[in-house]
Amino acid sequence: MDLQSSLRTALRRILGEDDTYGTSSGVKPLIPFDDSSATLLNTWRTSQVYTNMLWKKWLKSYLPTLTKRTKWFEPCRPVAIGDLVLVVDENHPRNCWPRGRVVEVVQSRDGTVRRVTIQTAKGTRLERPVVKVVVLDVGHVNSTTAMEPSHGAECQQ
Repeated sequence: MDLQSSLRTALRRILGEDDTYGTSSGVKPLIPFDDSSATLLNTWRTSQVYTNMLWKKWLKSYLPTLTKRTKWFEPCRPVAIGDLVLVVDENHPRNCWPRGRVVEVVQSRDGTVRRVTIQTAKGTRLERPVVKVVVLDVGHVNSTTAMEPSHGAECQQ
């Protein structure tokens, strides 16, 4: 085999056009399943990286749309007793932020709600500023089922 044909073969393999490595359409041959602990650990770590990336993107992109901060330009409904809320807490791991119902509101002198007391599903009461609370727009829901942890959530609170 001369140099030119070996370079051509190597280039086809790099581009994925060789039959032993798949095709240029992106279809790759099936490889045998490897369930070794190293492969499983690598797959788990990769999934955790992607999940963390999604969580950060959700925090930066979607969460701010839930908290409408209109200041004094547009009137908006203040947080009220009975609202279902998500407590923003950077110290908790992803998907483990406490949810609860507002049981008490504290208004400032100008009548604006500044702090709220929240009761979680476990019965604990948390007092938080309004800026650290996201009102979940779910309408009127059964108060016990709305605060239960989602399927399989393992959060220590």
